Amino acid sequence: MPVVVPVKFPFASRDLWFDPQGLDIIEADYAICSTERGQEIGLVTADPFEVEESALRAPLKPVLRIATDADLDRADEPAAARRPCTVSVIL
Repeated sequence: MPVVVPVKFPFASRDLWFDPQGLDIIEADYAICSTERGQEIGLVTADPFEVEESALRAPLKPVLRIATDADLDRADEPAAARRPCTVSVIL
């Protein structure tokens, strides 16, 4: 049976299941996951558990790694601070 780990993202209304890939990940860790939106950081809401193959709607996307302090600091920055600023001057 596949092992899954539920992860909560700010953009999702419910937990999404990911393949923990053998990582020593537990509830309350933050994880960097591969999503359809790219790499995202999310909160692990429960320890990994097994599910029936029939409970999966699609192949599981992987947890890439457990988030580091640097990942958490970057996630706390406002999105505007990470993008270059463009200023238009009208004369």
